[in-house]
Amino acid sequence: MYVGFEQVENVREYIFHRVAHGEETQVFVVSTDMALFLKHHMHMQEGPVLCLRALRAELESLDPAKQPPLRRAITDQHMLAYMADPGFHLNKKPGSKRPRIPGTEPAVR
Repeated sequence: MYVGFEQVENVREYIFHRVAHGEETQVFVVSTDMALFLKHHMHMQEGPVLCLRALRAELESLDPAKQPPLRRAITDQHMLAYMADPGFHLNKKPGSKRPRIPGTEPAVR
């Protein structure tokens, strides 16, 4: 379950809880450098879904007897795999603009 995010400088940490009946809640943190979103022309709103998919794929591939790492980071490979998914393009609006870097908007005259 996505709970929210924290951001320090250019790194955003997405926080997820895994809740199972009768078990203690596990907290997973997936971090990403915000420059990756700009590099891949991706909206920051895609972050939680991107991170959840990467987290889910990693957890499904682990040996159930092993304790999963509680922290991980999104890489270029995660971004490219997410963008290659046909569902990614269904969410794109025709003519949607490239995300802007905060503070670089053109001045209104």
